Amino acid sequence: MPDKLDNVHPLLAAKARKILEIAKGEGFDLRVVQGLRTFAEQDALFRQRPRVTRARGGQSYHNYGLAVDFGFFVNGKYDGNDLSLYKRIEAWATTVGLEWGGNWKSFKDLPHVQLPNAPKTSECLALMKAKGLNTVWLRWK
Repeated sequence: MPDKLDNVHPLLAAKARKILEIAKGEGFDLRVVQGLRTFAEQDALFRQRPRVTRARGGQSYHNYGLAVDFGFFVNGKYDGNDLSLYKRIEAWATTVGLEWGGNWKSFKDLPHVQLPNAPKTSECLALMKAKGLNTVWLRWK
């Protein structure tokens, strides 16, 4: 089974793995549940109710391999309801230098982390269309 970090930016993958190590060291079963998403997958999430994203295909950093979502597992089962668990991600993200979606003002996304200082998604889309995904990734070499 492929690792969900295989298709995200290598710097993000390294930082996400560090978060997983920290969480494990603190006794948590934390896993990456989302990495790179196609535009079609993003559009399907956008249509989902209750709303889980405000981003359509091309408008999410997941579409460019610049974001991942974590999930906590308790007794081997995904736990998406215990918000106190997800608030722990903030400290771990800060420690490794990632932006945490729980700090956003308009839409709190507690499982989400992404590379900081990302260009606007419209710029990512233009770069990807013109020269491919690697051009977007060169921003963080």
